Amino acid sequence: MKTEAQPQIELNPNHPNHPKVMHFDYVLTIMILFLLPRIVTIIELKQYVSVSSWMKWFLASQDFGILLLIALIAYGLSLKFMKIFYYGLWVLIYYQFLLNAIISKIKSYPTINELKPEHWADISEIIQTYGNFKSVSMLIFLIVFAFFGPQFIARYLKPSIKQHLQKPIVFVLLTLYSFGTLIFTNMSISALNLQVAPIFAIAKSLIYPESQDLIPLHTQAQTPNQIAKNLQKIIPQRSASGLEVLRQRLEIEQGRNVILVVLESTSATALEALNLQNPLFLKSTPAIRFEEHHSTVPHSASALTSLFCGRPRLVSDRSQDLQKRCLPLGKYLNQKGIKTGFFQSTYFGDWIKRDFFENFGFSTLMDSLEMAKQLSDDQKQKMTSGKYMQEWGTLHFLKDWMNQKCQNQEHFFAVYYSWVAHAPYPQKHMHKDVPWRDDLSNHPQKNQYLNLLRSMDFLMQDLWTFTKALSCQRKALLVVIGDHGEAFEEHAGNLYHAAYTYEENLKTPLYIFDPELIKDIEVNAPTDHLDLHLTLAHLVTGSSSSYLATPFSRDLLESIEPKLQVGLSLMDGGMLSGRWGQWKVMKNHSQSALFDLEKDPLETHNLAQSRTDLLEHYLQAINAWYAFTKQYLTNPTDQKEPLP
Repeated sequence: MKTEAQPQIELNPNHPNHPKVMHFDYVLTIMILFLLPRIVTIIELKQYVSVSSWMKWFLASQDFGILLLIALIAYGLSLKFMKIFYYGLWVLIYYQFLLNAIISKIKSYPTINELKPEHWADISEIIQTYGNFKSVSMLIFLIVFAFFGPQFIARYLKPSIKQHLQKPIVFVLLTLYSFGTLIFTNMSISALNLQVAPIFAIAKSLIYPESQDLIPLHTQAQTPNQIAKNLQKIIPQRSASGLEVLRQRLEIEQGRNVILVVLESTSATALEALNLQNPLFLKSTPAIRFEEHHSTVPHSASALTSLFCGRPRLVSDRSQDLQKRCLPLGKYLNQKGIKTGFFQSTYFGDWIKRDFFENFGFSTLMDSLEMAKQLSDDQKQKMTSGKYMQEWGTLHFLKDWMNQKCQNQEHFFAVYYSWVAHAPYPQKHMHKDVPWRDDLSNHPQKNQYLNLLRSMDFLMQDLWTFTKALSCQRKALLVVIGDHGEAFEEHAGNLYHAAYTYEENLKTPLYIFDPELIKDIEVNAPTDHLDLHLTLAHLVTGSSSSYLATPFSRDLLESIEPKLQVGLSLMDGGMLSGRWGQWKVMKNHSQSALFDLEKDPLETHNLAQSRTDLLEHYLQAINAWYAFTKQYLTNPTDQKEPLP
């Protein structure tokens, strides 16, 4: 018996089970899942950084455009693969949310090269970031909405709205908009780089691995000495006299005990401004003051590498690369019979992992967690906040260690790495004997920051009083520096430190306190952290070291010959700067600027167009320096045997 073919029933385009409608439901859910946590992140960001309202809309618009591109691709897929595509995207969005929140807490690494899977899976960071009711609630909502969002939208969104949104002209306009946001918008408008999705950043680095180099291809490399000789012909600079009297005393005494204090995120310009409102110990006590000292990179791990390895940084370097070509200062001093200790006021892994510090070779290495475990219950109440040590607690351990070395008549070099001034500048880190002030700055975060600098200054005075009273075989020197500066929108978008190479990012204090000084000695020659690697060894041992010398370093106790002072930032492929005398040049991949720091210390007047002659010379100089540094770090011309 012949059966009649059943007529096919076509679904109404507005029917909930129609493929187009189902596509739309999933696409809309994806967009909500992506945008909602980003909006929450931007709102949360107000706690840490002043983001202007136009920037919030810009960030949201850019996210919306990128997401539209994903959604439109999803819309064009067949229903067969829709759910697989949907849940795959949901996993990426969820992970992206984790990364964004970690970035907003100042917990992520700032370069594309650092955003690698080993950092993504840091469970302690994720737990720390999401250990509050608001964050947990958001994550639960995202999970629930991911599973039930499409059905909810299918049931409650009016068919008439869906009809309008599915018109071809809407599809065309949204496609143009989404591609436009990818092509025409600046992906690094804020210093925190919050709007650069790590997933897209990784993809970009894979597609264009070498096209974004800071310098032109085939740039001729020149040593720092060659560069200095060339620049001397254009704008001659005088050599600065070294610290001859101190150098002679150190030679006779065969070195001093040295305490090096590295102050996290401490800007020389901030100290100068604060001193005008509230006289500081650091500014009023006789010291040798290097008035034009700069960090080489406004980034903690990179700055520490300059200090303790004598090694410059490249944009392409990752954390593990920083230990290559390291001449470890701690290990060098240990081999000369000098006791070395490193005391950090936060825990290893808060920003930088323990193995990074271990490579510097200090015989004693302690963080706040390890110190807190050794306290009695009574001491914990006075010196800790939760399970972490407060600054004065770290100082307590440092003093005990120094006192023990003096009792044993041992020669020592100690490092105190203070994190008190690091973002987000919590008031709980303020010393109880230093009153809080609300009138230091109109910028809320800067006011918190300046208060913590006052607290730190109080602790430095206490440390210096203790150091002078020690009964040791040798006299002691206290050396105070900042690892890098800190910015508060002195230039548009310049927040915290890692983004740019302006003076607020790079200029740091360098003060040497000597009990025999009765007045300040000022050194006005530009110096940097690479010089300190060699200089610190001289202060401790009483003699200069040929082993630690590199083409980038100078011994500041000797005659200080002019050199190009180079700075490097790490955001969006990097920014390179070079200073020679009063002139400073800055460049990234596509732009350059020239400033006369003598007439324009705030770097507000770009002279690149009016002084093209100078600009060209300085660009050639910093490009040649960078090219030489790349060669040197891969194939050093002065290869030295590693210390055993």
